[in-house]
Amino acid sequence: MRPDRTVLALLAGTWIAATVGTARADFLPRSALWTVVRSCVLAKASFGTPFPCLEVSPGRAGEPGFAVIRAPGQTTHVIVTPTDEIPGIESPLVLKPIAGGYWRAALAARRFVVEGSNGRATLDTIGLALNSERTRSQDQLHIHAECVRPDVLQAIRAQAGEIGQAWRLLAHPVDRDRLFARTVTPATLAKDNLFELLSELPGLRGDLSHVTALVVPSGEGEPEHFYVVAGSSRIRTIEGYLNESCRATPRRH
Repeated sequence: MRPDRTVLALLAGTWIAATVGTARADFLPRSALWTVVRSCVLAKASFGTPFPCLEVSPGRAGEPGFAVIRAPGQTTHVIVTPTDEIPGIESPLVLKPIAGGYWRAALAARRFVVEGSNGRATLDTIGLALNSERTRSQDQLHIHAECVRPDVLQAIRAQAGEIGQAWRLLAHPVDRDRLFARTVTPATLAKDNLFELLSELPGLRGDLSHVTALVVPSGEGEPEHFYVVAGSSRIRTIEGYLNESCRATPRRH
């Protein structure tokens, strides 16, 4: 069945109305992202196209359903979000083993960042970012995939000798923030749930709601592992670490 152009136009209008510029996110209803996700799922089921999303996966045995959305006005910044309604990192649903699939989907979605960068981005410069309940603008779990600011990458990689397989407070700040860090291997990300690892951050007492996290490759080329840096008391949004549109000289926040 060919898509009805009128219906697709309405869906596009929903996306635009729900996400008119990231700078105006505070003025949007906190359910806007979930509205977009439902529109994409409907379009995929009805017409075989995920529009206005880039991808919609219904999920399969052991892996959850998810949608990939390009942030409005951005060529590289994409968002990966469940096709089930999950408000955010504070939900107990993220600790179920299947929720690890959202991180795997986000890793795979880095290809959309590369495709949109016009040669500016490689996989070793792209990170995954997650906001806390307090710092996010939408009450639908979502993971950002985008280039990371070069100075942030340098600040993390410069402390590689201190980062091991257990959480440890970094000796030096990352963009003025004191963060914990640990390594994870591609094999760990392929089979485990990163949310469970985040729940082991020191001092959380089982409360994930204040956690923000950034996952970055360990170095140039194909990484032997990834660094996960996280904090539990951030006020700024995690997007401050990202290099919007993979600029050669990133904007400072």
